[in-house]
Amino acid sequence: MGGEAAYRFALILPGFFAAVSPLAGFNPKHSPAALQGGCSPLPLPLKNLRGVPVWAISGAEDIVVPLSVVQAAIDELKAAGVDIRLRLSWKATTTTSGRTPTLIRSITNGSCNINATKTRCSPAVRRAAPQIGRRTIRILFFAALAGIFCLHGCASASPNRATPKPGWTVYANDLYGYEIQYPQGYALWPTGPEGGRDGANIRIALADRAAPAPVLDIRISPRTPESEFPGPAASSGQFQAEANEVLIGGRPAREWILFWKSTGEIAFVEILADGVVFQFAAGPGPADFHASEWRQIVATFRLTGG
Repeated sequence: MGGEAAYRFALILPGFFAAVSPLAGFNPKHSPAALQGGCSPLPLPLKNLRGVPVWAISGAEDIVVPLSVVQAAIDELKAAGVDIRLRLSWKATTTTSGRTPTLIRSITNGSCNINATKTRCSPAVRRAAPQIGRRTIRILFFAALAGIFCLHGCASASPNRATPKPGWTVYANDLYGYEIQYPQGYALWPTGPEGGRDGANIRIALADRAAPAPVLDIRISPRTPESEFPGPAASSGQFQAEANEVLIGGRPAREWILFWKSTGEIAFVEILADGVVFQFAAGPGPADFHASEWRQIVATFRLTGG
């Protein structure tokens, strides 16, 4: 099932495991290939792993799950207060080498010591175990894990997932029930207060982030009612405002565009669609938002439920 599933089970079963040691474990939200394959981000909150020691292992030359993707998950878990450490194993890839390193010290609650080949429990633990047979216990345990994995894990892509445009990446968020695409040369990341960046608000910008604009901010939750969406300020000495009725993801939406009167270039765009607010700060340059790649990005947004 992999290191990603090790994280996933520990998060959805807080308090069940005494310790976790994911091999090439990662959060699918940091891997475009995993998201495109139908994987959902790790379940929140990440603080569910607090108090559980985590020993993450990665191969320095792993090309299937690169070290940078493993490190991204470690960084966000540390930010959530999780006691986690990374061990770089042999130079071979952790995902293809077929070897599991020995866990030198106990990673459980003191009753069991786990190494590469077997688990040894103290007599007290063995006496306390239900007398229904080890084989039966194993069957029931792994059947339960398989069921949980099917509900929460990286099953095959949902038939409702959009097919990405050539060279574009799909970001899907099952927690808030939406997806959006963006092309090469752009980056997407959740925004908001530390510890609450779960996709309720996201930002899309040029990948190099060399300038504060252009940038597209999207607020998915909480939803904004039409009565609280005034749009940009009306035309003034510097700006000319334009209001449009448009379609976003096949649904009607309200759009406001502010132009600089002096140059005719776009200054700001605000769109409300089904309570979702899109705010585009243009920066210098564009004069036609509807013909821009930014408008194509907005057009790929769609609600998927949840």
